[in-house]
Amino acid sequence: MLKGNNAGIRGVFSLAVTVLMASPALAAPIDIGGGWQAEVMNGNVASIVVDNTSSTETVIQIAKQFDDGPEFGQFPPIEIAFTQTGDDLSTVPSIVINDENIINNTGFGWTDYHWALIDGGQAWFNVSQSSTFDTSPFGTQSFADQYGYGDANKMTDLNVEGGFVPNGGTFTPGLLGGALWIDTDLSGANPVTFNFKQFPTNPSIPEPASLMLMLGGCAIVAGRRRK
Repeated sequence: MLKGNNAGIRGVFSLAVTVLMASPALAAPIDIGGGWQAEVMNGNVASIVVDNTSSTETVIQIAKQFDDGPEFGQFPPIEIAFTQTGDDLSTVPSIVINDENIINNTGFGWTDYHWALIDGGQAWFNVSQSSTFDTSPFGTQSFADQYGYGDANKMTDLNVEGGFVPNGGTFTPGLLGGALWIDTDLSGANPVTFNFKQFPTNPSIPEPASLMLMLGGCAIVAGRRRK
């Protein structure tokens, strides 16, 4: 896997974001090579660019935009479904997320971010291969295992915190180095399918305009109570 220079990556993402803006729902499955297809779920705003495919992995970049604010304290996730379309001999075992371009258009800043694999035990993050995956501005990374693999190198969740992405800002994991590796088990009788889910959970205070409205409402209530 070769990581392109930053200028080249930004150019690719510029194209991807243009696609995002032009088409609010990219739900049709696309062939990403290596015996895999990907489909953006629930009409979310996301786009996938294929970098390259080898005999062992297919390397992609993902651009996405979060538009909805938190519901009951949590932002609605963006999910991409990956499905094995080739036979076990022609399908590569790894999908590598080289870079991501994630736009925060939710009206709130983010103080954390999460990646999760939902599949019932057919896919996991390769921790050693993902050890240099840059998640700036979030400085604290922790992997977790929701399926009980019992292997420190096989994890289903990556959680990051210790940073901040403002409303209107862009989060670019992987841009400065590393990649997020997803390995799969192709030995089962049925084709592998799994969902790649991403979401922030902890909203910061609203942006200034929203905050002023909230403070104004509090002042009115306080004034009425003093009368």
